[in-house]
Amino acid sequence: MQCPNAAEPSFRTPAYPLISEEQPVAIFNLLRWHIVVVIFVVGCFRIRVANSSDLPGVCAVERRSFEDDVYPPFLLERLISDPRAMFYVLTDELGGIIGYCVAKVEGSYSHLISLAVLPERRRLGGAIQMLSELFSVTKGLGILEVRLEVRTGNDPAIQLYRRFGFRDAGVLEDYYSDGSPAISMRMVI
Repeated sequence: MQCPNAAEPSFRTPAYPLISEEQPVAIFNLLRWHIVVVIFVVGCFRIRVANSSDLPGVCAVERRSFEDDVYPPFLLERLISDPRAMFYVLTDELGGIIGYCVAKVEGSYSHLISLAVLPERRRLGGAIQMLSELFSVTKGLGILEVRLEVRTGNDPAIQLYRRFGFRDAGVLEDYYSDGSPAISMRMVI
């Protein structure tokens, strides 16, 4: 049996006849898995306002999250520097960007433009934390309505938005570049 990413296990156990040669590798893999789980479950996320130096990390999250319909870097850069935009990044324990959300004040409402978390870091509470922060700031600005569009087949996102109180406001045909429709949603804070 081979260790992942290694040609041979780095240790043998000839002094312990009750332990087979494969058991230390299996134990190593099991322990490694538990360490990863503990880091993800116990690890805390941090949310902060995005700045221009975050653009490469935001673009990486964007590419991994929306393979077919990616915002171009110049648009994300423009949103980061837009004074009417609320652009937040979600970072891991080491400060690496693992998610982002951006909304823009448009008159009497806030438009949630994008929310993304790296696929391997989803369903751990990061999106909920970012949305909670965003809605708190939005409400503090005196804006009591948030609008968004979401791909009709993106059930996890639709469920998340409905948990926050968003309601369907209609369907926008041919909304995405591939011709897919979007659900328009609204929420009163």
